[in-house]
Amino acid sequence: MRSSLLIINKEQFGYHTDSYKYCEYLRKEFDITYLCFDAKRSKYKMVGVNVVYMNWRGGYIQKGSDFINFAIKHIRQNNFETIFIVYFPFCFLIRLFTNEHTILDIRTGSVEKSSLVRKTSNFLKTFEALFFKNITIISESLGQMLGINMKKVKVVPLGADIISDTDKDFDYPRLFYVGTLFNRKMHETVIGFKKFLIANDFDKKSYDIFGFGLKSEEDLMNKTISENNLDDIVRFHGRKSHHEIKSYFDKCNIGVSYVPMTKYFECQPPTKTYEYVNSGMVCITTNTYENKLLINKTNGVLCDDNPTSFSEGLSRIVQNREFYNSNTIRTTLKDNNWETIAMRLGRHLNSLIRKE
Repeated sequence: MRSSLLIINKEQFGYHTDSYKYCEYLRKEFDITYLCFDAKRSKYKMVGVNVVYMNWRGGYIQKGSDFINFAIKHIRQNNFETIFIVYFPFCFLIRLFTNEHTILDIRTGSVEKSSLVRKTSNFLKTFEALFFKNITIISESLGQMLGINMKKVKVVPLGADIISDTDKDFDYPRLFYVGTLFNRKMHETVIGFKKFLIANDFDKKSYDIFGFGLKSEEDLMNKTISENNLDDIVRFHGRKSHHEIKSYFDKCNIGVSYVPMTKYFECQPPTKTYEYVNSGMVCITTNTYENKLLINKTNGVLCDDNPTSFSEGLSRIVQNREFYNSNTIRTTLKDNNWETIAMRLGRHLNSLIRKE
């Protein structure tokens, strides 16, 4: 008989990759219920997963309060063996009404620009973690930064499916970025790419950028492309789903994972780093603590978060392009795929049940 698992996440089902992948790979082992907001987005369905929606209405405080009450009521009406709460502010209140098999999952620290907002948000996470006997977290470094008791922590890292199994050639640079523009200074990579092209003569080259951010950030991206006369080479496509851009995972050979080198990004391993490497691309990424654990001479290069260093990193890639091999690149992070990660989580959940 399958164990019952309740996942509580404010994000609508299908729009939070990690929890969606847990459901995809654990639904044969667990009887899964997923509790979330109905944010009026297209609804995903998955056989074996019972999605329970709460209407998205009211102000921020009202929505938060209503969601907590909604979750507590659902828990009281059912007998879940394990409850998995993806962190949101004041979720510790739910823990007061649950059993010992309740897990707090922390996927991120605050990356807000405001120091006061970051400190307040991270303090709240640290405080709420005190109410949980079991915690899963994205990285050991994040747990240490938050000051959480690591004896009750299980690291459940990020991962990526193999979106592309196409073998790449590395004869000329075909750059690719997918992700948010928010607080990322992605326009700097365009400036760096122009510097690289001035120093390296290629008849063919391209840079495809998929993502979205504040209007000011999107405008800055378009302005930077135009001012550097790169309209025919660099294309900002806007927001697209991974299904819509599969062909770019197939054809591009350099993945850009550019996050600011700030203290609050040090503990955040970017999903895109895994996606590029697992798709057989060389990854150029900024020199953060977590990226240094992932990138080596086989699968990419590290650079600083400025245009000149980005340009120099691209130059190192093209200088060594004859040594890159897509299949070899994929092996470097082969254990960081969602199926492997989800199954590890499943074993952890079952171990908690058996302890009882």
